[in-house]
Amino acid sequence: MTKRAVCRNLVLMSVLLMSAGCYQYIPTDAGLVPQGDNVRILVTRLGAEQFSQVTPEGVNSGVITGTMQGIEDDDIVLSVPVGERREGFMTSSLMQTIRVPMGEVLDVDRREFDGLATGLVVGGAAALAAGIIFGIIEAFGSDGAPGDEDPPVDFTFGRFSLPIGG
Repeated sequence: MTKRAVCRNLVLMSVLLMSAGCYQYIPTDAGLVPQGDNVRILVTRLGAEQFSQVTPEGVNSGVITGTMQGIEDDDIVLSVPVGERREGFMTSSLMQTIRVPMGEVLDVDRREFDGLATGLVVGGAAALAAGIIFGIIEAFGSDGAPGDEDPPVDFTFGRFSLPIGG
């Protein structure tokens, strides 16, 4: 494998890892979140019980995650995932729109892409892949000219011999 092919593979792997991305949640005011952004809302115990049918994981933690649709009549309107539909290889999320009363909201966090963390993950993965690839090349690669290989080794078992290598 040439150095150019190794570099091309590292760039491809970096792009694939970067597409996954790393995210962090930033505390914000509900009125400042643009429509379509992903949010995480911490609600009171009463709010968690109220939305337990829609978000079963929210019952214990009081957290509802979804996509901000807007604010109407002192309610936060969210689109939350409630399941998946599979048709062959295609999977689509089933969404439901809910209204969360502002009186039940304790905290609102907006999800943002974290470029630094993503860069560190991609850099670490690229360094690890390069180390593995160069280690393999070093261990199994040939540095000599063609025809400079070691002669094959014969393993003898009584009358039978088995040539290995070369």
